[in-house]
Amino acid sequence: MSVRAFQHPGFEAAVPGDVSSAAFLLGAAAISGSDLTVPSVGLNPTRLAFLRVFGRMGIRSVTEVEGESLGEPHGHVRVLEGSLLRGTVVGPDELPLVVDEVPLLAAIAAHADGETRFEGGAELRF
Repeated sequence: MSVRAFQHPGFEAAVPGDVSSAAFLLGAAAISGSDLTVPSVGLNPTRLAFLRVFGRMGIRSVTEVEGESLGEPHGHVRVLEGSLLRGTVVGPDELPLVVDEVPLLAAIAAHADGETRFEGGAELRF
């Protein structure tokens, strides 16, 4: 049996940071009432659902696409100071889109006025 080596031409690319990891820094800034910008993160819209939850929780954020790398948009995410945190509901249709950020959202909820609920999250116990 022979092994065939696949040869691909090399390429150079910048790999942006993971926006889900950046979310934890942004959440800490929101809890403390600070302004924070995280540069050079991937901004694929399918990975930004947590920002919609942030918005409902009173966290004001801004994203700015600065370019594209490996076919994906990248840029910076900014949380603005002075957010008044409030509770929200993350429903079963939205939960899979923010599953990586649930611990963060729960930590923010602990500092928010009102109730926050995560619905349809039975799989999280695994």
